[in-house]
Amino acid sequence: MKNSSIILFALVVFFFISSSGETKKCFDGWTCLGEDKCEVNCMAKHKGVGTCNLYIIPSFPAPVSSYMCDCKFDC
Repeated sequence: MKNSSIILFALVVFFFISSSGETKKCFDGWTCLGEDKCEVNCMAKHKGVGTCNLYIIPSFPAPVSSYMCDCKFDC
């Protein structure tokens, strides 16, 4: 019975440590000058993954659209 309690305790500690070690994701963004440049600049600045995305901003009289490089990386 004592050995099973020790094993259970060790498993709980292991899962606690492994779940708390996750890295946070951070984001940065700038005007996209092309998918290739977005990927290269994101990797150079943050060692992350960059993608160009179209954002539409509602405004009057007409909505404004802009392509942004979204860079996702580990903090």
